[in-house]
Amino acid sequence: ELYNEELLAKGLARVAVFPPNTKYVDEFKKIQEQARKSEKGIWSIENYAQEKGYNTDAVKNQSSSKQKDTQSAKSCEGKIKGNQNSKIYHVPTGAHYNQTMNNVIWFCTEKDAQEAGYTKAKN
Repeated sequence: ELYNEELLAKGLARVAVFPPNTKYVDEFKKIQEQARKSEKGIWSIENYAQEKGYNTDAVKNQSSSKQKDTQSAKSCEGKIKGNQNSKIYHVPTGAHYNQTMNNVIWFCTEKDAQEAGYTKAKN
């Protein structure tokens, strides 16, 4: 197993090519594309990962947007947690509600979560 693959799969790195070290480039690009489509790690921030580095302004913009989302979630009666990686939402009485901590998006109602393409957790 290559550590590079694990980093790419989790969205913790992006492919950078430094000839003549190109043996795994095609494989790495496929793994990176899967992480990008799943919006994992650096791919969860719109316009953050760039061809020649990282756009730190994108992080600032997302933080500002998340603050607004958090404020509106606090004004909701319900606090529905959506896991952005799995597209599953959790209700406060659900078994895994307190365990869902990363990549969370908040919804006011279950209907809001469903309309956003999220599926209710089984427990």
